[in-house]
Amino acid sequence: MVIVSCSAIGLSAKKYLSSRKNTLKSFIVAFQTVRSEILYRNADIPTLTELVCTHCGGTAAQFFDMIMSEGYSVMSSFNKNILFLKNAGLTDEDLSRIKEALFVLGRYDGSLQAERLENSIKSMENALSGIADEEVNKGKIYTALGITVGIMLVILLI
Repeated sequence: MVIVSCSAIGLSAKKYLSSRKNTLKSFIVAFQTVRSEILYRNADIPTLTELVCTHCGGTAAQFFDMIMSEGYSVMSSFNKNILFLKNAGLTDEDLSRIKEALFVLGRYDGSLQAERLENSIKSMENALSGIADEEVNKGKIYTALGITVGIMLVILLI
C-alpha cells in the first residue's frame, strides 16, 4: 500500500510535466489559428475568441471561452485567470510568452500582430522541445523516486 502511494506521487509529478506540455501545445495551436485569421481575414477579437473556442481544444480553448464569457479585455481576462493557467501546469516563463502574444491582439495592424504572434509561437515551440526532453528524463526520475521512497518506507515500517 505504501509503495503504491509513493509511486502515485511520482506518477503525478510526471503527469504535471505532461500537463504543461499539453497546455503549451493547445496555446500554440490557438495562436496559429489567431495568426492565420488576422493575416487572411482581418477578424476582430470576438470572432477570434469564438473561433479558438470552437476549433481548438485543451486549456487554450477553455481560456478563450473565459475571455468570451467574462466580457473583459483580453489582458484583463489573462490577469484575472492567471491561477487557472498556473494550475494547468504553466511556468512563469510560459505565462510570460502567452501574455506577450495576447498583448498584441487588437493593438496594431494585422501584419505586426501576425509577426509578434509568430515570434511568440516560436518561443513556445522552443519551450515545448525542452519540455519533451525534460519529460523523458525527469519523468523517469520522478517515477523511480516514488517507487524507491515507497520501498524504503516499507523497510522502515518492518
